[in-house]
Amino acid sequence: MNLTMNSEMAYAGGSVRAHVATAPGSAQQVEAVLADGIAYLKVAGLPIPAGKWLKIDPKDPKVASSPFASLATLADPENALRVIGDPEQVTLVGSEKVAGQQTDHYRVTVASKKYAENLHLPAEATGMLPETLTFDMWLDGDDRPVKMHQELTVQGQKTSTDQLYSDYGAPVKVTVPAAADTVTPSQLSGS
Repeated sequence: MNLTMNSEMAYAGGSVRAHVATAPGSAQQVEAVLADGIAYLKVAGLPIPAGKWLKIDPKDPKVASSPFASLATLADPENALRVIGDPEQVTLVGSEKVAGQQTDHYRVTVASKKYAENLHLPAEATGMLPETLTFDMWLDGDDRPVKMHQELTVQGQKTSTDQLYSDYGAPVKVTVPAAADTVTPSQLSGS
């Protein structure tokens, strides 16, 4: 499955606010908002009531053991890079143009076990991952991401994720869902 995400992010006062959504026509429809360390998700196929957002606060003890807590961590690109940790290998693939910008393309290989530990994934999830994970990153002349790409095969299912970044410095307004428009994982599970 190919998944292309469009995102808007603003960093202010040491925190990030972001809105991420799959491109129209993507096989899987996903929309997320990140604000003050809390992620809000709308994902086609999850049992989220119509018009509601799934609110994931990784500091909530009821959510800590949920796989959704890891999603909230990865929603912040700075945390996503931190989770990669100390890569096994970083290779400069070469210089390439992406979306009209000159970039340096890097391939980053990380040990799946360490990556899963950094995400606090349960052992059974770790066992489904290949031995290593590979990420492709394209950085501009200021070392800012222009594109990130990952292909992954888990239990015979191949996925491909692309994230494109542009318009650095442009004003961004991210709207946080109102409390009345959210549900928590424990409300969905009935616990």
